[in-house]
Amino acid sequence: SHDLPEPHNMLDVFVIDAEPDLFGQVVRLTSRLRAAGLACEFSFKRQPVGKQLANAAQTGARLAIIVGQETRQRNVVTVKDLASRQQREVPLEQLLSSPQAALRGGS
Repeated sequence: SHDLPEPHNMLDVFVIDAEPDLFGQVVRLTSRLRAAGLACEFSFKRQPVGKQLANAAQTGARLAIIVGQETRQRNVVTVKDLASRQQREVPLEQLLSSPQAALRGGS
């Protein structure tokens, strides 16, 4: 039977850095999301965004959060639903202050 827990398939969020110098933001965001009770990972390797998105999909994560130029310029992150491929922007502060609510917003 297949009801053994599959820890790797229980990932909520995969955080992606689109630019190397935003990695600190990724780590900060990941720890904040984990503190809010979300299963969250990020890529330790420097890779292009497309590759990181592919990794995110492989982990079974429900959402990918992309920290990139728009984060630096407008303080927003891109939240991408990996199943529907829809994406939307979420203010970083909103995500840091109430992660669960901010991520639920688009479903």
